[in-house]
Amino acid sequence: MRLNHNVLAWSIVVLIISPTFALAGGLYVPGVGVRSSAMGGAFVGLADDYSAVHWNPAGISQIRGFEVTVSGHDGIALASRTGTMEFDGTAYDPGTVDGTIEATSDATHFFAPGIYMYMDTGPLSVVADKFGICAYTLADFGTVWDGEKLYDDFISEYELDTITPGGQHIERSVFGDPPDFASRITGYVLSPVLAKRLTDDMSIGISGHMVYGDFHFLDGGWYEESFEHAPDEFESKLFSFQSEENLTGWGYGATIGVLYDVDSQISIGAAVRTPLTVSLDGDIEFSSVLDTLALGKHGEEMEFTFPMWAGVGLAYRGFLFDSLTMTADVHWTQWSEVSEFTRVMAVEIPEGQEMLTPLTTLNWDDTIEFHLGFETKLSRAAALRFGYASIPATVATEDYSFVLPQGAHSIVSFGFGYRQDRWTADVTLAYMMGQAVTKAATTGELGDSSQGKNLHDEIVPSLSFTYLF
Repeated sequence: MRLNHNVLAWSIVVLIISPTFALAGGLYVPGVGVRSSAMGGAFVGLADDYSAVHWNPAGISQIRGFEVTVSGHDGIALASRTGTMEFDGTAYDPGTVDGTIEATSDATHFFAPGIYMYMDTGPLSVVADKFGICAYTLADFGTVWDGEKLYDDFISEYELDTITPGGQHIERSVFGDPPDFASRITGYVLSPVLAKRLTDDMSIGISGHMVYGDFHFLDGGWYEESFEHAPDEFESKLFSFQSEENLTGWGYGATIGVLYDVDSQISIGAAVRTPLTVSLDGDIEFSSVLDTLALGKHGEEMEFTFPMWAGVGLAYRGFLFDSLTMTADVHWTQWSEVSEFTRVMAVEIPEGQEMLTPLTTLNWDDTIEFHLGFETKLSRAAALRFGYASIPATVATEDYSFVLPQGAHSIVSFGFGYRQDRWTADVTLAYMMGQAVTKAATTGELGDSSQGKNLHDEIVPSLSFTYLF
């Protein structure tokens, strides 16, 4: 029987590792749970600690007594861009204007706190064996770009006067501060959760999610105007413009899971999370040194959906040797349903100023993620953990936006846990290695385009403390 178990487990490991060389990363949100993060997010088939509310609610049936956990993740993100920005020629300037872009984003912290409380149901055990109430961070991601750093080389190159091949003299100048760019999409969740052990081998569970969403988006660009002063004497002016959105709102959903113990060593699990559509309300503000682009502050409504997610997983205790546990998961996320930001703005964009329209179309694709984790007991109290995950990009290269972290990633993680009779402490460090996205120039409505290499990395330290009363 042990040989059959090993053949099954190794087969699953090979199936999971093989595709990771083709799918190397994506829109990564630091996972819920410190131990599960150390094990590469491969937790659906194990789900035996506080993070089961997120990965597989059926797993909370394994928690004993009255237990409280506090946790925190700190995602430290850093991105880079190397390339050019280009303006096609106007009627007076048949050539093109090229400017270099070489910059890194600001190092940004995305702190994700959580608190989890579980208890036995006592006389209500006919309905559920375990009940919990949890408040944690479902998602927190984005980037911050300083326009002064991003466009410094571009501006200095643009402002150089030019003599065209036809002998025309073009005097160029830039007005306004360079636009900044930033994104931050955060979801905080309040989740009641119930689990019931149907038989000695099978449990089911359900967690409800009340999501508070916070959406911040800073966008901008350049608008060019040209003037003829004399024959073969022209002036080209470049004006910066900026838009800023700040929206908050609520959404609702649920996660349903099942956990089955094949025997004392192997368990398998499956879970499905419904889409969580958050209805957001707030304002958008347009500013520019050019009056026609400075539309001021106006109300805005928008919907953003955290998409449907499904996962299946296996846990093998005693894999290769008695003190080693192996976990393997496959996760599917329906990002294609988040094809656009559905906005309703209390201002109409003037005709001819369509460049002010904030990023709306996303063209995201569904993703299949592969997760692998290991935990080895060093002693009765101490354990080491390792993990790997492959997250594919959510968009094709031509649709990539440097403002949102959408590229492919590979994630490696390492963690340590220490357990006593009444308390447990866990610490993890995960490193998200971005896959470079090299984007070709695509001409926009006003002729401005950007091209080059984009890279997004993230380091995520996390820790948790659990106490059993």
